[in-house]
Amino acid sequence: MIDFPMDCLADSQKLGGSVEALSLAGQLESSVMFMNYASAFRQVTGLPLGIAVGDAWWCSEGVWAAENSFYQFIIRHREACECCKFRWEVETAGRDEASRTMTCFTDMRESYVAIPLGEDMPIFLRPGGVLFEAPSQEKFDKIMRHLTEHPAGFDEWAVRSGYFDLKVIDPLTHGSIIILLECFASQMIMPAKDLILRLRSSESPNINRACQYVMEHREESLRLVEVAKVANMSRYYFCRKFKESTSLTFTEYVNRVRIDGAKERLRTPRVQVSEVACESGFSSIAHFNRTFRRIVGCSPREFRLGLLEAHGGKHA
Repeated sequence: MIDFPMDCLADSQKLGGSVEALSLAGQLESSVMFMNYASAFRQVTGLPLGIAVGDAWWCSEGVWAAENSFYQFIIRHREACECCKFRWEVETAGRDEASRTMTCFTDMRESYVAIPLGEDMPIFLRPGGVLFEAPSQEKFDKIMRHLTEHPAGFDEWAVRSGYFDLKVIDPLTHGSIIILLECFASQMIMPAKDLILRLRSSESPNINRACQYVMEHREESLRLVEVAKVANMSRYYFCRKFKESTSLTFTEYVNRVRIDGAKERLRTPRVQVSEVACESGFSSIAHFNRTFRRIVGCSPREFRLGLLEAHGGKHA
């Protein structure tokens, strides 16, 4: 199953993408062609290979499980990291190259290689995080000092073990890996275009209409049967088609839409977390906290504190 965080949905839509782009990415990642290449890629390079939509970080459960724990931690807390956000914007602004590489404040490199399908399909191959130089205790101590200044809620042992286990690749080898991915991306164009045609000839407009309805009524009590009617489908058929189109169950999708809205509300310091939970459509603060942590990777309060630190001119 492809796990789509709602900030990914929002970012892909800002870039001209849509649920259609997410559906295409999910189908490409589950295709035999991609799985065979990803398996060979990992055997040769030691890196997992996933697909990203827009400038967001997400991957399937299988790829995510294979990701380095330090890389997972950095991804989960990227929204509060003005340093990483600034570098990404500077390094990618106004660039039309097929590949992009960002350097995190930890010196970890992340690369994206575009599958050129047009502006409405911003889909990239994503090989994960690597280092160009071997990790050291001195560098790790600096990272820890940086992290402990901010409420990231990390497990030092997990961060330490993940950091020292990061893949180390010299720049020349890394450049060769990017070239291989660019070649593979060009080979995926035709299969991807075939999938686009299938998606656009199917019932995706009905699912898109249902998704839009959820977005517009996310603060209300949403009943499956009512949303199924919006899509002109029976309850059972809607559940099946919705999962096929979004790779999420209806409940998972609703929760992610609500959490996405909650993250925006948490940017206002004077609003209590309990108010955010209620305004976001959750029946209890406990349910809100559990869902928020599962999707975002930290509690609502930790998320808010991270944003406050970032806006105060510090990096998270």
